[in-house]
This record gives sequence, C-alpha cells and structure tokens, in this order.
Amino acid sequence: MTSESLSTRMLASLRKEADESSRPKERNGTLSRLEEACNAIASGSARAIVGQGLPSAEVNFRRSPVRIVPPRIEEFVLAKRALDGRAGRIPSSWTGPTATTLRKDRKLLDYVRARDQELAAASGRFVPKTADKLLDDVQDLALRSELRLLLARGRQAETDLIRLRQGMRMLRPTVNIDLLIAGNPGQGEPESGGNALAIRETLDTHDVGRRLLSIASKLTNSSALSRFGLEVHPEFGNIVERKTKAELLDSDETRILLFLARRAGGS
Repeated sequence: MTSESLSTRMLASLRKEADESSRPKERNGTLSRLEEACNAIASGSARAIVGQGLPSAEVNFRRSPVRIVPPRIEEFVLAKRALDGRAGRIPSSWTGPTATTLRKDRKLLDYVRARDQELAAASGRFVPKTADKLLDDVQDLALRSELRLLLARGRQAETDLIRLRQGMRMLRPTVNIDLLIAGNPGQGEPESGGNALAIRETLDTHDVGRRLLSIASKLTNSSALSRFGLEVHPEFGNIVERKTKAELLDSDETRILLFLARRAGGS
C-alpha cells in the first residue's frame, strides 16, 4: 500500500488546526485555494489560466516543471481573481494567499516547500533534503518518532517565542525583550526616568485591562479605522491602509493584542 506523501499529511494537520481555530471558514478557504494553486502548477494547467488572467506573468510558467514557490502561487491567485472579475463573479473568492502571506506563515510555507520538493523528486530535479526528509531515512522507528517530536516542539517553541516578543513589545515597549531572553533581566529594564516611570505606573493601575480593551476594540473596529483610511483585511485579519494595503499590524499582532487585552481585563 502506498504511503501518504509528506504534503498530504501536512495539509491534513493544517485542516485540523483550521477547524479548531477562531476563524475556521477563512483558514480552510485559504488552504483550499493554496492546494488548488499547487495542484495546478504541478500538473502544468496553471500556465493556461495565468495566460488568460495574467498574461504578463505567463512567461514564468513556460519552464517544465514550474517551481512551486510563493511568487508563482500569487500569480496564479491574481489570474483566477481576474478571470472571476471578467465572468462577473464579484467579489472573487480568490483573495489570497499572497506571496507575503506565505512567507510570513511558517506552516503554509513548509507545505509549499514540501509540494515543490515532491514535484522536483518526481521530475528528477535535485533538491536538498529537509529535516523532515532526513528523518524519513532514520531506520529505528522509536528514534525516528522521538526526533520528530523534538523537531515539532522546536518549531512550536520558535513560533511561541516570536509571538511572545511581539506581545511583550506592545505591552512593554520600553523593555529590551532580547536582553531578557538572553538572561540579562537587569539590563532588560530601561534606565530610571520620567517616561519609564510613568509607563510603569500606568501599567500597574487597576484599569489597565479596560484601557487595553479600549485600544484593541478601536484597532479591530472597521468603522473606527475607516476614518483614518485603515481597515481590517477580511481575508487575513491584519490591519492595513485601505488603498495601498500597507500593513500596520499583521494578523498575529492583532490577535496577540486582543489576547493580552482580554487577559488583563479578566475576560
């Protein structure tokens, strides 16, 4: 019996996480579009779609096989969106994922890389082995399982550390988080001064939760943001400038702000 590919197992895991997330419909939509884009690139059918919807990018799909990488996926998404517009399917469901989104989301990027490596292996193109592929070569089942667990824990710890840094910088902007993580807590606090003292006193008051919730509600309220030319992106949940889509807060930062506000407010 043929075993499932690594990308198939990864997608199943991503689907499970999406179902348990706060926005399962949106996350599963992103995963479905990503899978369709990767399938089209792998099969070669993407070239015709891009040629019709985004002719300027068709040249990138002439080589065989085409690399499954974030820029090609974004071009496929833009082509599908353009074709939807011509057909009157407005608004188009093809809002993403963009190359930027894929690069910022480690789990989505790992899936894209797995798809590219599987395509390369099938076509005979040489690719260096990833950590996951190297683990497949470990013959001892117990050792292989333990190494996979350690790898998964390391990746999760890296993700948690990134989110912790982001959250702490929003909550305590005057504290040097990197020094604290490096084990120098005495150097992590700012030098004594009027501004630092004022911030500490403010954060120690009983109404910090209400203040944080007020800030968070303003930054996630589309009506309030629109007065300043901003909006909460309907697909990714990040806060962006409405016309240029320049990002003020990414989706993780927005979620962390809400999480910290609710924790501080006791809700």
